[in-house]
Amino acid sequence: MRLAASFLPLAGQQGPESQLSFHGFLTQAYARADGGQYLGIDEHGTTDYRTAALQLRYDVSPRDNFVAQASHERYGHSPIQSSKSDIALDWLFFQHHFGDAASVRLGRVKIPWGIYNEVRDVGTLLPLYRPPVSLYGEQLFTTEAVDGMVVGHRGSLGGEWSLEADIYYGGWRYLQHDGATEATAHDGLGGQLWLGLPADRVRLGFGAARATVDGFLLVEPGAEDEQTGWIASLDAERGPLLLQGELSRITFGAGDLVGWVVLARAAVSSRLGVVAQAEVLDLDLTVPDPGGSAPLVADVTVHRDLAVGLRYLWRSTVVLKAEAHWYRGYGREDRPTNVFSDPPAELRYGILSVSTSF
Repeated sequence: MRLAASFLPLAGQQGPESQLSFHGFLTQAYARADGGQYLGIDEHGTTDYRTAALQLRYDVSPRDNFVAQASHERYGHSPIQSSKSDIALDWLFFQHHFGDAASVRLGRVKIPWGIYNEVRDVGTLLPLYRPPVSLYGEQLFTTEAVDGMVVGHRGSLGGEWSLEADIYYGGWRYLQHDGATEATAHDGLGGQLWLGLPADRVRLGFGAARATVDGFLLVEPGAEDEQTGWIASLDAERGPLLLQGELSRITFGAGDLVGWVVLARAAVSSRLGVVAQAEVLDLDLTVPDPGGSAPLVADVTVHRDLAVGLRYLWRSTVVLKAEAHWYRGYGREDRPTNVFSDPPAELRYGILSVSTSF
């Protein structure tokens, strides 16, 4: 499975002369946890767990088009749900192509970042219900889109080598670790490169970004925080085996986050695949102690998730998934833990889901 820049090529309903096309996806899940609540999943189970989107594309000419996407997402019993609207505008941008290789997108544009950021909710493309939380989590300084511009280039380096390059600039908002407060990033500048190797369906990626952030909770009120990040990716598919690995680091004024993920999927048959994934997120944090002279220091693993799953292609646009996760970290929602003084929580959870796209 090679991920595309969006799910536009999958299928669609097209208007007269193919100028207007509609595309969409829906993933509905049932999830249940054992040992506490995490990611909106508790011990009673929930079916209020889904993602959906409708995308419209209007081709003004062979080189110019408008794209808009509205989405709906439910997080079960998570406190994050109160910070999310039922309908959100993911993308709204104008795109112009300069010949066959270069393009520019203006507006609210999807950000090229790692393997999954541009398709993080498209269940028919994801190996598991969601992409790795340690790199693409809702409260992890990351964003799906930028209000600004993205300039891209796709081309050959000769022989069987290829290069994809994107540069973006603008601002965005993201939910912070308390699950309720948003931070605002401005003057954000970033880019990503993908190098396609002569080996069939193997590519290496590297991305980096920086931004100035207002409203960050770990600085003095009214102060700005300078934040930077980078991500390195391997995406390789050979025959029945898919292997992916990513490593990222996000640095902010009070410390940094280092995350990594390794995923393997093996095709048992043309319809059935087995998935295994391991992901870890480490935090190095130093903040002033309100009640003492010495600063508070944390150097801990805040997230570790081991998962196994089955992925069944029922039809060309319908995917069924069953997955089990073993979690250890500081993200428990029903009984929050303190990274400076408490041991990490341990729990298990499982997700059954069905995804479709059109």
